[in-house]
This record gives sequence, C-alpha cells and structure tokens, in this order.
Amino acid sequence: MIDKILVIVSMLAMIAFCGTVVYFVAEPDLMVVTVLVLLMAGHDFWSDVFRKKKRNGNDDKAE
Repeated sequence: MIDKILVIVSMLAMIAFCGTVVYFVAEPDLMVVTVLVLLMAGHDFWSDVFRKKKRNGNDDKAE
C-alpha cells in the first residue's frame, strides 16, 4: 500500500515541477514535450504499481 501512496505523491511532485517550468517558460514546444513526458511517466507508474500482472508465472502481489 505504501508503494501506491509514494507513486501518487511522486507523480504530483513531478506534475508540480513540470507545471512550474512550463508556466515560467511558456513555449508551445515545451508544453507539448512536457505533456508527452507526463503521459509516459503516468503510464509507466500505472503499469508498474496498479496493474496486477504476472512475472515469471507468479502473481505479483505486494500487499
């Protein structure tokens, strides 16, 4: 359960940091790249923590 909390906190921190950079720089290209990076990071976090997937034939349950 602690891993899910840490993922949420770290994603919020990353969004806040990237949002601050985009706000102060305000370049359209930077905005597009930042959104793509946040989407990729969110997908990676989601697939790593929230999906129940099998590794080596064993159920990966970290609870």
